[in-house]
Amino acid sequence: MATRRTPVVLEKVSGNKIPKIVENVEGSFHKYPSWRFSKADTDHEKWSVLDYHEDVIDDDNDPNGTSIKHTFSKSIDKELLIALKDRESAVWSEIVTQTGGRNSGTNSHYIPIYKLEKEAQKRAGELNIESDELFSLRLTGTKRVFGILEEGVFTIIWFDRMHEICPSPKR
Repeated sequence: MATRRTPVVLEKVSGNKIPKIVENVEGSFHKYPSWRFSKADTDHEKWSVLDYHEDVIDDDNDPNGTSIKHTFSKSIDKELLIALKDRESAVWSEIVTQTGGRNSGTNSHYIPIYKLEKEAQKRAGELNIESDELFSLRLTGTKRVFGILEEGVFTIIWFDRMHEICPSPKR
């Protein structure tokens, strides 16, 4: 006859941790989008969410032809702001199922970090992005917004104006 063994306690665990509330993933796709900018990259020269517009002004009164480089105060890119506002009238399920473009696939989707350009992978590390994947939100043929989509809230990281972070393979 087999003897029953009593489990041995190797370590007592105590604490006051409270389990997180886990939301039904399907439920978040029926929400209207919300935008969060807490992780937005404002320093990258190409992918910043800020407008990097600079202008050169020639001083006509200067006999030496001096040009003055004027950098406007940085603010959120107007094109990005308009595109986000335009998407606020659709729920996430509508946004993620929109199709079109060259490959006729979904316009917006998750992309694993390891599939991003090496510069983006490195920058994600510098920004302490702890996600294994980012969500790519298509704005136009070449413009994308990258970030983390959780529970209907899109935490914006980059505004990719030239489709450089994860270029599509050309056919």
